[in-house]
Amino acid sequence: CGTLGAGVFRPGQTQEQGGQAGGMSIALDAPVADERLILSRHVVPGSWLLQGGTVAGSASLAWLARVAGAAELAASEHSGRGLYEEVSALAATVGPGAEGLVFLPYLSGERSPLWDADARGAFVGLHLGTGRGHLYRAVMEGVAMALRHNLEVALAAGAGVTELLAIGGATRSPLWMQIKADVTGLPVVVTANPDATPLGAAMLAAIGTGGGSVEDLVGDWVQRSAGYVPDPDTRATYDRLYAVYAGLYPALAPSMHALADLSRTGTENAL
Repeated sequence: CGTLGAGVFRPGQTQEQGGQAGGMSIALDAPVADERLILSRHVVPGSWLLQGGTVAGSASLAWLARVAGAAELAASEHSGRGLYEEVSALAATVGPGAEGLVFLPYLSGERSPLWDADARGAFVGLHLGTGRGHLYRAVMEGVAMALRHNLEVALAAGAGVTELLAIGGATRSPLWMQIKADVTGLPVVVTANPDATPLGAAMLAAIGTGGGSVEDLVGDWVQRSAGYVPDPDTRATYDRLYAVYAGLYPALAPSMHALADLSRTGTENAL
């Protein structure tokens, strides 16, 4: 329903979700499978969805604000601006690549394409000049890298992607939307209604009661509010950063699993 509410029903259109978790749903006119992703039926008859997602999307940003962002939390309460706006303003003071800081957003294990419940989050590249702006930007970029990881697996499996139609709380951050466009190399379009799931459910009800076709309802009900085009200069920076990001999990996985075992042992001893 969320995918339909984002206006995704033609092959290649992709819903990009930036809520508590993060993910993608690529519309297909025929099934394309890869064991690292999720293949399911779309609510649109005759269509399929190839899906992938990270466990901690916006949750990663909320976690960082909770443990290190007292100033941003206080400012969001008193300024009338939301937390996304406060955090984005700070992250915008740092350039693409966060001066060599990379974040792995595996704060609650990871789903596709890793499927590793014992994966752990990490900042790699910390130095004495690292500030909160670097941390926030690295988190935004790390979540975007996880999206690119899923998209690259889908493309290798034979899916085509034409554009990302974004929904969820992260759409309140123009900076984050631009980062996702630059990291993936795909245009990102924000829909006017971020609550796409109930909208999609209402569209299904309208279709079921003869209120119109999918194409008609998407045209009438789903409005686009903003668009972001990849910046080729920034994309070059992110290509280099992504090469580092992609190599970190394979290199760190043994240590992540050992730490997960230690964590379980500590919990068992406490009990």
